[in-house]
Amino acid sequence: MYEIELIIFALSGYLSFRFFFKWYRTLFAVWPPERSNPARTVLGLLPPISLFVMIYTLKALASFDVVDDFFYIIFYIAIGFAWLYFGLVIMACLFDLSWIDDVLSMNNKAALFSFAGGFLGLTIIYSAANIGDGPGWWCVIFAGGLGLITWIVLALIVNLLAQVF
Repeated sequence: MYEIELIIFALSGYLSFRFFFKWYRTLFAVWPPERSNPARTVLGLLPPISLFVMIYTLKALASFDVVDDFFYIIFYIAIGFAWLYFGLVIMACLFDLSWIDDVLSMNNKAALFSFAGGFLGLTIIYSAANIGDGPGWWCVIFAGGLGLITWIVLALIVNLLAQVF
């Protein structure tokens, strides 16, 4: 493992920790506990579902040097949750969709479906970027970035035509 990979791993690990801490702290802070019960259940299951998608992709479909290397699998999972952290910020800014305000506080079921779809979409974009052989982690970021930009542009075109945001 190179020095830059250790820096990327440390930064991704920190952002992944922030993601999980903020995610589950906010989910358990909803008061009263009965409020948004189905939404809390769905939102609570999204990170483990994403983890299983990433693990399957990294163990079965990733590069030959990643599939059997435990450290690289953890490395790419940490990058994946940092990816989700930034993707959710982008989703909140560009699509005006907040999981805290719209889903938990307002108990908006339509926002729950939209947010869950966006969360899983971010997961699939990142996981698909890990498929196949490539020279390194920067290829995953580049391919995922192309997928993310395409996803955002398509969503903005839909908004332009249907004004859904």
